[in-house]
Amino acid sequence: MLEIVNQMYIEGKITDKPTHGLIVCIPKKPKPTRPEDYRPPTLLSVDIKLLTRVIANRLSPWLTTLLTRISIVEYTGTQFSRP
Repeated sequence: MLEIVNQMYIEGKITDKPTHGLIVCIPKKPKPTRPEDYRPPTLLSVDIKLLTRVIANRLSPWLTTLLTRISIVEYTGTQFSRP
């Protein structure tokens, strides 16, 4: 994992592999009949999830000062916004 992150830092780009996801349709109710009856989560690789979590945790103390007047961000169930 550390080797992947270091490579991304040195090259300044994320490789294609961790950014690809698999979209699956999970029914919201027992007998779905419409597209709205499904949840479409994207399954990502663990390394990109860890990387984004680390970056988000490091940025979270500054989010309220970094956001512009019209910015709205939702992070782990907490909404940060500036009117």
